Amino acid sequence: MKSKSIVLLLAFVLVNFSLLAQGVYIPKSNDIQERDGKQFYVHTVQKGQTVYSIAKAYDVAIDEIYFENPDAKYGLKIDQVLWIPTVNKETEVNAEVSSATFDFFYHIADANERFSHIAQLYNIPERYVRLANPKLAEPLKEGEYIKVPVEASFPILDGKQTKPYTASQLADEPAPDVTMGNQTQNVRVTQQKVKPEQANEVSFNPDIKVMENYRHVVVRGETPESIAKKYQISVVDLKSVNPGLQVVVQGDRLRIPAYAVIPGVKQRENKEPQLADAGPRKTKPAKQSDKSKTMFKYTVQNGENIYTIARKFGVATETLFQLNPSLSGAGLRAGQVLVIPKLEKKPRFIYYQVPRKTKLKKIARLFKMDYGALKQANPGLKNRVYAGQTVKIPGGEHAVLIVAKPELKEPAGNTTVKEDKGNRQCQPKPYRGKEVKVALMVPLYLEEMDSINSVDFLKTFQPGFKPFTFIDFLEGALLAVDSLKRMGYNIELTVYDVDNKITKTAKTLQRPELRDMDLIIGPFYSKSFNQVALFAENFHIPVVNPFTFRSEILGKYDNVIKVKPGVASQIPLLAEMIKNRYARDKIFIITQTPYKDADLVSLLNTEIENKIPATVKLSNVDINNLAVEVSNRLDEDGEPVSPYFNVEGVPVDPALVDTYLYDSTVYDNKPVLINYMADSLHPFLDNASVIRNNLVIIYGNDKPYIMDVVNKLNRVRDTFDIHIVGAPLWEQIDRMDYALLNNLNLTYFSSEYVDYDLPSTRRFVADYKNSFNSEPDRFGFSGFDITLFFVKALADYDKRFLKCLPSTNSLTFENGFQFEKVKDTDNNFENVMWNLLRIDNYKTIRLPQSDLIPLESAGKY
Repeated sequence: MKSKSIVLLLAFVLVNFSLLAQGVYIPKSNDIQERDGKQFYVHTVQKGQTVYSIAKAYDVAIDEIYFENPDAKYGLKIDQVLWIPTVNKETEVNAEVSSATFDFFYHIADANERFSHIAQLYNIPERYVRLANPKLAEPLKEGEYIKVPVEASFPILDGKQTKPYTASQLADEPAPDVTMGNQTQNVRVTQQKVKPEQANEVSFNPDIKVMENYRHVVVRGETPESIAKKYQISVVDLKSVNPGLQVVVQGDRLRIPAYAVIPGVKQRENKEPQLADAGPRKTKPAKQSDKSKTMFKYTVQNGENIYTIARKFGVATETLFQLNPSLSGAGLRAGQVLVIPKLEKKPRFIYYQVPRKTKLKKIARLFKMDYGALKQANPGLKNRVYAGQTVKIPGGEHAVLIVAKPELKEPAGNTTVKEDKGNRQCQPKPYRGKEVKVALMVPLYLEEMDSINSVDFLKTFQPGFKPFTFIDFLEGALLAVDSLKRMGYNIELTVYDVDNKITKTAKTLQRPELRDMDLIIGPFYSKSFNQVALFAENFHIPVVNPFTFRSEILGKYDNVIKVKPGVASQIPLLAEMIKNRYARDKIFIITQTPYKDADLVSLLNTEIENKIPATVKLSNVDINNLAVEVSNRLDEDGEPVSPYFNVEGVPVDPALVDTYLYDSTVYDNKPVLINYMADSLHPFLDNASVIRNNLVIIYGNDKPYIMDVVNKLNRVRDTFDIHIVGAPLWEQIDRMDYALLNNLNLTYFSSEYVDYDLPSTRRFVADYKNSFNSEPDRFGFSGFDITLFFVKALADYDKRFLKCLPSTNSLTFENGFQFEKVKDTDNNFENVMWNLLRIDNYKTIRLPQSDLIPLESAGKY
């Protein structure tokens, strides 16, 4: 049966059910009372009222009525009293998430469930579940929302670390991470909510020199104060080079003043610091990053504790706690896997620092060793020891040593050995016999069908109806799975209705099969994605985000794959296009303010300068022709104007040009940076060329600013030849004046473009129409592209999926996929491929890939 037919049938059934439910008008009760610290409407059931209709009237979920009124599960009676929360659960959990000081996802408790069972479900120490839920008591009530902290939150719950404000605290919650046709639903840059003590902003100071090729990457728990202290600068210094900085979020990349001091930096007089080990800066690959050479995994045996394991392998207990953040002495259990460091040589002792006054015999029992042997190892200690004393513990007989392997020299002249080895490891080996389990989380809004009138719905159905908004993505995904099954792959696709509600997402995460998924695609909305990403991180499941442009998700979670390319990856593509097409044009870069997107604009300017010649030669014949035109001009009084004029801001002597008519004049070819807020278009008018083409890069996403620049440029296009480039996210700006953009030959970046003239596209549209009786919208193409690419790669590479993702290239219907590992993350990846589109003669065309990539790299695509 066709999927739209299924949804339509569901709509018809739910609509008729809703008509019955909506037959009785239910006013909200005026009786509001408090119970257990919460406020409730006290509602008295009247004839004809149902739990469903009452829930709709009070804007709460049915589960919330059952939770507060357990007897309602067995049916309602006339005059029965119901306690209904004045604030629904969705509002409550949104407030909890936005104000939380640690990262967590929700578990919904079963009746009489205990913290120990929840800890076992999610494989975390029980005490952290208790610390995250201090107000809840056991046994838990059915339907209670339990916070499940992720491993990175354990130090925060222990009180050893604090967390910066979360993204939801810094910004109004965005709508979906998708754009609806040309209507953008998440265009704006999130605006920070400044705390009262942050009201005195520090202005950005572009005159302060910053360290080149160095950025501080914010980690969990850092604040502007702690970062400034680390670099031995003031918070004012830090804010002066980072425009708009008030609070920091994990993954932020901060500029650092050149005079700052970095731990591990050798300082030279009057020179920038030379980095010894500065973190984000590129260095030679560190061999210690291969943990298998310096670490090994050990499975805890019955009867062992953290102290016996430390003694067994000759490792300090503090080291074990540092390497295993989820470790709890009380929670250690048989079968738990620990990371243990390898040692260079076997130690005779480990050293145990006494935390509080105790007896030596108790320490012997703690380490499960002979008291006499312990006494012999510590002859200077008496039976009673005190806090701060160090006790030598004999051990290390089972220590695992690091094996030093001689480095193999590469054959002379052979620079491809390592590359070939990597390529061999990532050769697809389809595991077609193995079942691949994929969860697809699509917002279908099926429960919202209850709010429509069945007759009107069937007569006047519109495509904008929410439950059908993303149905094409689902249908495209189903076609992709069918294609893979025909190729012999064994795919189990499970579809979940997940939208922007955290409560609905939490209910979905209770499904036990989710913990065994090989891959999760979605959700589409940011709030829901945050919950799913934290859940997936707990079970080491890769998560694909199909539609967000928000790069912060790559710094917050692990095993996240971002399909939409990042704006930073536009810079090398744009620089390469300019090198191939516009190297001899006069180039301008216009920004709205000097500090907005300052990092990216500065990098773009540098990249362009490196790709184009520093100077160009203009023919003196062309300059002389211009001089002739000037000499023929008359002023208002009819008198000849001065024969002297400027070309690209440089004065021209006509006599000198005429003397060297068949020679050329050298002009500067560096891009001209324009701060539009301060200077408007005057720098362009003063420096634009009347002899060669002018390429104007308009950088920014603010529509009023963009249209003001476009309008002014359009007025002078009869004087100057002008082409414009729009960046970074012009694809999200709707209702632009197409005629003006056509006049200026706009080129812009887009993450989506479907060429309907291609035979492969026509075949797909025909297959889609044959299967679903409609043509695919852009979500249909996205659903097919994303599902086919990732599910096939997962089936081909199995456990090597993430490792081999950068080697898996694909040109899809909408956009190619080329994933790169995100720096300073373990297993996060971002697509770096963009389409460059041009408006030419009122048609939008895609520039060929050969214009966007270096010639030496073209073979990779």
